[in-house]
Amino acid sequence: MNAHELNALGGQQRRVLEIVWQRNGATVHDVLAELNANTDTPLAYTTVLATMQKLEKTGWLTHEPAPDNCRTYLYKATRSRSGAIGDALRKFADTFLGGSKTLLFQHFVDDTGLNEDELAEIRKMIAEKKERSQNL
Repeated sequence: MNAHELNALGGQQRRVLEIVWQRNGATVHDVLAELNANTDTPLAYTTVLATMQKLEKTGWLTHEPAPDNCRTYLYKATRSRSGAIGDALRKFADTFLGGSKTLLFQHFVDDTGLNEDELAEIRKMIAEKKERSQNL
């Protein structure tokens, strides 16, 4: 399994990456504060630093000096959340569904218990996608 696949990441790595995506870049202190905000067992700075360094080593993050403090590094994602999720979905479809995006969507609709509001939102997304395609 490629280490640059979203499903190859551990739970803590995914949580760290989500924080970096949400903030469009984060320091180790930013991530540490958010991870420790609602827990009875706080993580150590070195644990979060090691996780972020591993994400950097596997190509998920990069770092640069923070604009407001050159002694601190700002970590940024090398790929967008949307791109990473799209790659994971395509890999899943290729692996389990012969590459069929239609079958992937069918299973999603049939097996996830969507409510009426969610179905309406999906219909809206499909209509918008269709409109954009026709305007090309």
